[in-house]
Amino acid sequence: ADGSDPVENYRTIREEIGLHDSELAGKAQLVAANKMDLPDAAEGCRRLKEQLEAEVMPISARTGQGLDELTARLIEMLDEEASGHPDPRPTP
Repeated sequence: ADGSDPVENYRTIREEIGLHDSELAGKAQLVAANKMDLPDAAEGCRRLKEQLEAEVMPISARTGQGLDELTARLIEMLDEEASGHPDPRPTP
């Protein structure tokens, strides 16, 4: 989309979160790979899935692709955290 590296963008954001709030940085996370309606987006999403330990979900805010699945997964994650039984999926 903007020519930046999504993996490096993710790492920068994670570093900033860790500097701001270590407790927040330790929580479960879900990466929403947006703009999947654009031509080169699939490659960026593939790289995120390969290089991150976090769960990555492809979405397009413009077309609505993947938004129902993202919403459902976020609800699952919140329910798991509230119950004290987090999902064993990897988080960095």
